[in-house]
Amino acid sequence: MKFQFSGEATIAHINARKEGPDDSKELAVDLKLEAITSSDVLQMLGDGLSDFLFLPGGAVRNIMLGPLEFLHEIEHYRLDILGSAHYGCKVKKIKATPIDGGGIKLVFGVSFKPTGNEVARIAEYLQDSIEIGLFPSDGELDLDGEGAKDARG
Repeated sequence: MKFQFSGEATIAHINARKEGPDDSKELAVDLKLEAITSSDVLQMLGDGLSDFLFLPGGAVRNIMLGPLEFLHEIEHYRLDILGSAHYGCKVKKIKATPIDGGGIKLVFGVSFKPTGNEVARIAEYLQDSIEIGLFPSDGELDLDGEGAKDARG
């Protein structure tokens, strides 16, 4: 199953940069997004994670456990944000922290190339919760292999 997210998320950090060759640099944006979601998201991150993290009834199994980090960089995603759709996005640095009651604090990065004044418009919502959708736009992607690239190189 491929990673995807749809719901309310907080823009925790925004970084705008130029990338590419010196003679044709393009604007790129990195967003750090945070969300509280159900443990259903764990099914997309790996088999058996929910049973590993939670006791029956939803209590966190090991309160000393820190966030689970997934070091994949996944390409070819669509990000729906503030009424705009961005294609060719990269998703990276996914972290999942269990919360009592069967919830997950999800933190992830999304990189994309904005158009026009979208950086300024997104920056207006920094530290605010907004509705987003993040979906694979290529049927070949999953976290377990073929579409994933290890972020360590």
